[in-house]
Order: sequence, then structure tokens, then C-alpha cells
Amino acid sequence: MASDLSPEGQEQLKKLEEELRKKEQNAQKDQELKEVKEQLKQQQQELKEIKELLKALTENNDKKTLPKQEDGSSGGSKSLRRPMLKAETVGGHAIGGGLAHGEFAARLTDPTNNKPIAGRLIRFVGDGGQEICQQTTDADGWARVDSGSRILDPLLVGHVLGNGYKAKFEGDEEWLATEARASASAGV
Repeated sequence: MASDLSPEGQEQLKKLEEELRKKEQNAQKDQELKEVKEQLKQQQQELKEIKELLKALTENNDKKTLPKQEDGSSGGSKSLRRPMLKAETVGGHAIGGGLAHGEFAARLTDPTNNKPIAGRLIRFVGDGGQEICQQTTDADGWARVDSGSRILDPLLVGHVLGNGYKAKFEGDEEWLATEARASASAGV
């Protein structure tokens, strides 16, 4: 049928076909744009929900409810609380050869009644996050370490004696994570 047209008619037909292709492409792009807008709208809704959840968590930073159990219960009214962790001032001295001796102590207690929390692992770390040592709290809630026997890096002790350290409790099924900082006190 296109061969029955004059050259001008064939040229006009080509132009119309090209316009039709462009309109189809534009319609396809419009549909893709609609889909992208819908996805964006869903993502904005998800972001709003995340922000609301984050706000609720930050407002209640020291207390959170246990997750639902397999049976659908919440595990009772038990909630995780943040324990009190107190790091004691480091004491120590240089022992020669670039090494140092240090003593580290931290106490973990229930903030509501100051009772000790026993059997929890306390990590002692330097400023750069390097672990110096770790110890489990005793019946009185104390984790005490003498660098003579339990230090992972003896050279790090000298740095800690100059800069202090952090005692960290990573949290467990009953208590939230917490940390405390202690300054240094070194002698020669």
C-alpha cells in the first residue's frame, strides 16, 4: 500500500510512522516514570516508618521490650535494662624494655538497686579499639585484671597507662550493652 503512494505521500507516511514511534516511546517512558514514582512513594513510606521506630527507640534508650517468642508471647513483662558499669583508674608502672605493668578494674551493677552482676564478660580496650584483655565479673560484680598474666599485647599497656582505657560489656539476653572510661595513673 505504501508503494501505491506518491513520493510525497511516502515521505509523509514515514513522518507519521516516526511520530507514532516517538509517542509510543514517550508513553513507555511515562509508564516507567509512573512506576519509579510509585517505588519512591513506597520507599518514602518505609523511611517514615523507620524514622518513627528510631525516634521511639531513642526516646526509650535505657529500656526495650524483649522480642516476641515463637509461641507469640513477649516473654513476659521482662525488659532489657542498661546496667551500670564503672571503670576504675588504671594503676601501673614501667618495668623496662619498653614494657609496662598495669592493673585494670571495672564493676558491673544493677542501676536500680546497685547489686552486683556476676558472670558477665568485660572487655578492656585501648583508645584505638584494640583489646587489652578481658575478664568475667566475680560475685561482687568486679572484673579485675593484673597485666602480668592476661594482657594480649604488653606494649599496649604502656600506651593505656598514658591515655586511659574503656571497659565494655557487650550485653546479653538480660542486659543491654554499656561501657565506661577510666583515666590513667602511672608511676615508674
